[in-house]
Amino acid sequence: MKLQLFISHNGGISRRKAFDHILAGDVKVNDLVVKEPSHVVDSGEDKVSLLGQDVKLKDYAYIMLNKPAGYVTTCATQFDQWGVLALLPPNLRHLKPVGRLDKETQGLLVLTNDGELAHRLAHPSFDVNKTYHVRVVRRMQFREKDRLEKGVVIEDFKTAPAQIANLVFDGDFTEFDLTIHEGHKHQVRLMCHEVGHEVVRLTRIAQGPLKLDVLKPGAWRPLTGEEQALLHAIGRSRTLQPVFSSHSSQRRYSANRDWRSGQPSSAPSSRGRDERTASSPSRSFRPRPGSDRPAASRPDERRPYSPRSEGSKPYSSRPQGERSFRPRPDGERASASRSQAQRSFGSKPFVKKAYSGKPAAARRPAKP
Repeated sequence: MKLQLFISHNGGISRRKAFDHILAGDVKVNDLVVKEPSHVVDSGEDKVSLLGQDVKLKDYAYIMLNKPAGYVTTCATQFDQWGVLALLPPNLRHLKPVGRLDKETQGLLVLTNDGELAHRLAHPSFDVNKTYHVRVVRRMQFREKDRLEKGVVIEDFKTAPAQIANLVFDGDFTEFDLTIHEGHKHQVRLMCHEVGHEVVRLTRIAQGPLKLDVLKPGAWRPLTGEEQALLHAIGRSRTLQPVFSSHSSQRRYSANRDWRSGQPSSAPSSRGRDERTASSPSRSFRPRPGSDRPAASRPDERRPYSPRSEGSKPYSSRPQGERSFRPRPDGERASASRSQAQRSFGSKPFVKKAYSGKPAAARRPAKP
């Protein structure tokens, strides 16, 4: 593990502060000052100290918290808001929340210092279901329920299909359990708003194999060994398939197959054009349509460029050298539009006067 990450995870400080302490010379590894943040340390053998105090490797901890309304899911309090870490004892405030819950949303929240497990729980690619108990204004119609289950468009994306269960009507309110595996900002509230319902209470009651059960708001408990084993099993059975670009696969295809027939080529693709032997099959090239150039058996046997011969197809379908001109009758205008001279001097045609050789002052008419 890199020295910067080791101090951040086990020293209870941010990565930026750990970086500053390392550059300032406040960190020692085996009683030697190290100013390289990327220095690799062995947590089992190396001795790391920060400002004279030993930094020891902390064991992974897993906490389930019933977040009450009015607390923000952040590690740093800002704008005089209460953070969820204030609900934990001081020796557990180095844990990080997995995912986020809105300020007015309450329910199950997992906190841990296991970054790999937190990624598998929060990332939507692992399809970890999250179930919310929702209470909305107005009685929900069945067509609105179908829209939520099929997915609705909120902001600039369409939500994945959801599951609705335990639909109950309570006067002018509707309560139901909504299960999704995505985690966009305000997703449940925006989904209900899209179908015409306002959320008045939102509680997360389950996340993956974890259930909130009877944990009171503001209370927390450590996860049992069975619950930790279920969490670690998430994503372990998923087989990752290699992802290839369509362009690279096309290059591999064209390198190993003939470009015309699509059959596998017997000649190795790594050899160049000049390294091919006479025994290797020749690749014929198709002549261009309309050209008198014969097909060449090898690329190097192509004829050099030469002008087109007689009888070849002209570049244009219009015959060349046969343009006829019709004499213009007297008084007929060249075109419907006026010439440049007529646009400048009106309808009177412009007549260029010959230069008489006299200076300009002599050509001016005398004043009366």
